[in-house]
Amino acid sequence: MSYELAQQAFDAGTWVPRWESAKDICQKSKAGDLSDAQKATVARAYAEDTAPKGTVPLEDAAELTAKVAGKKGKKVLLLVDGDDGPYKLWGTLDEAEKGMEIEITCKTVRSNQDESFGFFDVDTWKDITPAPEPEKYPWADDELPF
Repeated sequence: MSYELAQQAFDAGTWVPRWESAKDICQKSKAGDLSDAQKATVARAYAEDTAPKGTVPLEDAAELTAKVAGKKGKKVLLLVDGDDGPYKLWGTLDEAEKGMEIEITCKTVRSNQDESFGFFDVDTWKDITPAPEPEKYPWADDELPF
């Protein structure tokens, strides 16, 4: 990622850095001192922040299909593909684990600061994560290894 692109994103306010000193990162970029991992992190953060975002629907009984994007204690972050783009919901699901795909019926409330982020209060939910592929053996069905 070039210094100019990082500085342009920072100046335009479309990129909110996830570390203490964005100017330090820009200066390292200008001097060519960024590692490949740092460049990838900056590019990913910029892409996430400038990607189109959906609007959280305000519903008392929303039926959603979502992916558990993160978990902290009993709280989970759900990533939902809405009609107008993806949005995130934060709420409580005891048994959910990161990476699960779930169907959920819940009440949704939009954040006051960001239309693409909200909160949910669950009524019902179920795990619809695809089952893992069965293990394949290196021999044919009619050839047994013994």
